[in-house]
Amino acid sequence: MTNEMIYLSTLVVLPYAAFVFFGEKLIPFLKPTGVPQRIRWRYGKKMAMVMFIGMACANVLVFFLNVSPVLAFAVGGAIFLFAGMYLHKKRMEFVESIT
Repeated sequence: MTNEMIYLSTLVVLPYAAFVFFGEKLIPFLKPTGVPQRIRWRYGKKMAMVMFIGMACANVLVFFLNVSPVLAFAVGGAIFLFAGMYLHKKRMEFVESIT
């Protein structure tokens, strides 16, 4: 029972940590007023969504396809890594276009 709760808590804890790290804000539900803060807030929301998708894929692999947890979370981490790199590239292009 405890292993299942640990795996399922990755669907909440890790996306929130990704939002706090990338969005530089603790509360994701309050929209900031300044433009630079809003850009970071949106980026944090996108990165949290990517982390949620990666961890959801990892949990599906663990619970439904009986893949080992290490391999499943490596696949979820790879999804986060590649999608995060794409979002970061798009963000850098956007920031360069407005400066």
